[in-house]
Amino acid sequence: MRFLTAMTTAICLMGNVVMAEGAALHSRAITVQGSGQVAVTPDMAVVTIGVETRGPNAANAMAGTSEKMTALMEIAANAGVEPRDTQTSQLNLRTDYVHSNNGQPPQIAGYIATNMLTIRLRDLDSAPQILDQLVSSGANQLHGVQFSVQDMKPHLDEARRLAVADALEKAALYALAAGVETGDVLRISEPQSSGGGAYPMMRMEMAASAGVPMAAGEQEISAQINLVIEIAD
Repeated sequence: MRFLTAMTTAICLMGNVVMAEGAALHSRAITVQGSGQVAVTPDMAVVTIGVETRGPNAANAMAGTSEKMTALMEIAANAGVEPRDTQTSQLNLRTDYVHSNNGQPPQIAGYIATNMLTIRLRDLDSAPQILDQLVSSGANQLHGVQFSVQDMKPHLDEARRLAVADALEKAALYALAAGVETGDVLRISEPQSSGGGAYPMMRMEMAASAGVPMAAGEQEISAQINLVIEIAD
């Protein structure tokens, strides 16, 4: 019984020693965060455009909106936009009121129907002309143009490589300033907020081609990396 007790005590002491060594190893480390950015020229535009139609009754307003939306979708299809790159949304019908200044309650003047169409334009050269055709064919609602990159992965991978290099450079600088040397990399992690957040930097200036003026500018792909690097003995 005493032998088992002594053995248990020894095991516990050994465990404490291992934990202490692990804590000491963790304390002899440099923790840094590196960042990497890659500037990319966008190759795709996402346009959200739509129609708003007024009518004396709900059916008339909805019919007018449906007719114009069908025309917009046909223009996109004829321009080579694939079905997977078009999506309708925000179908809405509301009452149109007329308000008076003589204290009378508002009167119903008709109905307003709206419908939006989101289109991914993968050919930026033709985007101004397509947008111009959509506006000329009855689109009277524009919720903006967002520029993006179709294949983000290679640019994100490059941003991650730059982030690791940045972290290693910082660790070397800190070690030199502290008069120590770095050892192995103990841990590499990527914050949840990382992952190549895209920050578009757009310049809305006159385009050389005909149609609606558009300029894609540049898009920044970024990544953040956390590194824990051992301080060598």
